[in-house]
Amino acid sequence: MGYGYPLKIPFTFGSVPLAGYVYDRTGSYDAALLIFIAAFLAAALAVGVLRSLAGEARDQRHAEPDEAYSPSSRVGTRFTLACAQTSC
Repeated sequence: MGYGYPLKIPFTFGSVPLAGYVYDRTGSYDAALLIFIAAFLAAALAVGVLRSLAGEARDQRHAEPDEAYSPSSRVGTRFTLACAQTSC
């Protein structure tokens, strides 16, 4: 929420004057409500697309683990070293 908050401020402060302007021009808040619904749906769609793209990028990064840093190779190495130092 921290980095996104400055992006929300103009929309938060701009929504009331926009609704007033639309009411003055049309005599109804219906068009303003439709504009706000469309903006909300566009934002929800953008969040969904960005999350799916981030998930795909994360999956691609973790698709081929590096053997030198994989948890199983480290555990095996520690166990082997521990057994070499003691009489396993």
